[in-house]
Amino acid sequence: MSVIDVAPDQPVVILGGFLITDEAYLPMADWIQRRSGAPVRIVHATRLDWLATSWGYGWIRLLDRVDACVRELQGRDSGRPVTLIGHSSGGVMLRPYLSDEPFEGQTI
Repeated sequence: MSVIDVAPDQPVVILGGFLITDEAYLPMADWIQRRSGAPVRIVHATRLDWLATSWGYGWIRLLDRVDACVRELQGRDSGRPVTLIGHSSGGVMLRPYLSDEPFEGQTI
């Protein structure tokens, strides 16, 4: 069994850590895709995007990108499971995404 056990048809979304750009996660995304055959997306986040997370707007902006990646990978089947991987601050940010509670006045 591998470290990451993902069904071949279960897509994966990766949200990186604070001030770390997408390129740092390309090897991991490639490894997951090769091992599982699952489609993988890395949420685009620049250093400026991360600095903007000092305000709620910055969080919402990145979480909207997470949601766009999830919806893209789900396609027409909105109930299709998607594996979320968050590194460091990315993991912290995924918690409100997964919650039913409003964050900054809106449910994501």
